[in-house]
Amino acid sequence: MRMTLGSRLLMITAAGIVPMFAILGYNEYSVRQARYLELHQLAGAAAQQAALEIERLLSGAENVLKAVSVSSAVESQDVAACTRYLADIKGQIPELSVIAVYGADGVSRCRSDTSQAISDLSDRPVYKDVLASPGRLVVGDYTISRTTGRAGVPLAFAIPASDGAIRGFVAAALDLDWLSQTLKARQIAKNGSLTIADKHGVIIAREPLPERFVGTRIPETFLRLVNADDAGSEEVVSQDGTRRIIGYIPASVPPVGLYLSVGIAVDQAFAEIDRGSIRAGVIALAASAISAKAGWLKPSLSGRMQITVL
Repeated sequence: MRMTLGSRLLMITAAGIVPMFAILGYNEYSVRQARYLELHQLAGAAAQQAALEIERLLSGAENVLKAVSVSSAVESQDVAACTRYLADIKGQIPELSVIAVYGADGVSRCRSDTSQAISDLSDRPVYKDVLASPGRLVVGDYTISRTTGRAGVPLAFAIPASDGAIRGFVAAALDLDWLSQTLKARQIAKNGSLTIADKHGVIIAREPLPERFVGTRIPETFLRLVNADDAGSEEVVSQDGTRRIIGYIPASVPPVGLYLSVGIAVDQAFAEIDRGSIRAGVIALAASAISAKAGWLKPSLSGRMQITVL
């Protein structure tokens, strides 16, 4: 079966167009894979940076509690002097909502809020943890204070006695309102996210939509990240419905006791690549259409030229 000139020209055109689209497709795949790898690296680095900031915050709180534990106001066991001293310290540290000194029984001896309200932490997990962890800061869980009604994360440091026993501890509450405002002021990529949770997955700070998520528990699907052995990155669909690549730091690695994740919105990150792909596709389709049109025109013109000669 003989092929017409037009058919042969169309086949030649197609033979040139198909490889062009194959190359475009391969380049698109390569660019997107490279971008995915880059986003995983960026999310992991952002999570590490945020973790360092939280670690500095906790380190500063630990130094304050250490200083309080050996202060003369606490050593003297003078309640009035201790209260004044803690109130003065608290006034200089907005990230802490309250500072208090407790006996070994878990009952408060003096507090920075000068209310003289008695608080008892003996039934709280942080009480058991601080008695079992002399010499280091203990980071507690999301807690609603029975004396103030405010949410916070307890931080505690044991007070050693001369015989090596623990005669009490100093505790403070990390102010979650302050933490939320700090995250809000932080530069977060458009449609990105930053989440901080306790070791049980209860969210203590979140941006965006803190009012929706703080105090709620991370879904069961993501708790494996909270309890993972190492930091990492993963693509997920967040609770707010946004597809993100997150870098995460489990609660088991520094800063110990807190989970942290930073998310980068996938659609936002690929917006420029998608626009470039659309432009390349439109140009390729236009070139294909022009080539195909030329293939149909050539035999037609050839026929007309033969008629003119005759």
